Amino acid sequence: YRHILDFDDWGRSVFTSVPGQSGQPESPHYSDLVDLWGNYEYAPLVYSREAVEANTANKLMLEPAP
Repeated sequence: YRHILDFDDWGRSVFTSVPGQSGQPESPHYSDLVDLWGNYEYAPLVYSREAVEANTANKLMLEPAP
């Protein structure tokens, strides 16, 4: 894992990780960052609520049992 943080504008921060976001070989996201990593490129490291919501593919809601 490698990241570059922009302390002046958190929204410009970036990261990379190999092979991807999932540590599970069966996941479709297991190797989704390999090409970026191999090309010395980065993905956005989003911070604001708007940016997170715009870049969210799935949402897991946890609720306590009654």
